Amino acid sequence: MAKNMSFVLLFDLYGKLLSPRQYEAFDLYYNEDLSLGELAEILGVTRQGVLDNIRTAEKKLLDYEEKLGFAKKQNKYSLIIAEILETIDNNPPSKEVVSKIREALISFD
Repeated sequence: MAKNMSFVLLFDLYGKLLSPRQYEAFDLYYNEDLSLGELAEILGVTRQGVLDNIRTAEKKLLDYEEKLGFAKKQNKYSLIIAEILETIDNNPPSKEVVSKIREALISFD
């Protein structure tokens, strides 16, 4: 099974909403890079059981993102912050203004 690493961001945002079993299987598979066989042994289930848990977790993570959109918003805000920082670097206002903007943006991020 090929890993889609975009799930890791979704897991960071929504992972605690998964069942404990789904959370553990997903975490060990994606973050610890364990194989399905290793997971089956650790979790005491079949490889198919592990795969079912991971696929269910992936589906739930996608559903949460579709409904809540936090990853999309986070990406949008990061792009806006990068654009603002680039603009002030290329067209710097006073040092005091730049400092205040940077402080605000860094605390926001």
